[in-house]
Amino acid sequence: MEYPRLVRWLVKKGANPCVVSPSGDTPLSFAVTQSPLETIKLLISSNQRYNQDLSTGDLVHRAVKRCGKEQNLEILDVLIRAGAPVDNALWDQPPAYHTKQHFLRGTPLHEACKHGYAEVADMLIANGANPHKKKTRYRRDEGETPYEIAVAKNDGVMLEVMQRHV
Repeated sequence: MEYPRLVRWLVKKGANPCVVSPSGDTPLSFAVTQSPLETIKLLISSNQRYNQDLSTGDLVHRAVKRCGKEQNLEILDVLIRAGAPVDNALWDQPPAYHTKQHFLRGTPLHEACKHGYAEVADMLIANGANPHKKKTRYRRDEGETPYEIAVAKNDGVMLEVMQRHV
């Protein structure tokens, strides 16, 4: 999705940025993984004509994984403002859930804590992510919470971020 002109042309021709593949991916989710911010914004704005929510494609999870790139917080902010859920477990929507429900799956905040992304965690918590939400398997709570991850890693910065939001 590095070709903004092609993406604009596809959108103009009616391409749906949130059509879901059998694995649960969407064109928008691929864009969040690797495309420039402008392409992501274009796909989000074109999604509005299809009136679909942004819960498919694990968009916030993908933005968190992109943390090493300079635009991560901006991409995360755009997704949150557009209504992408910040506290869903990975692969929580069909069809991905049906094939991956047996995996232990965390939220974007679990991922941020695992990698020590304090700024990302701060933004997620400020927008409703729960630092005490356990990972899930088969829709059952199981595994550690983001808070427990931060404690186990002795990550003082992450723990301070969480304390600010209590």
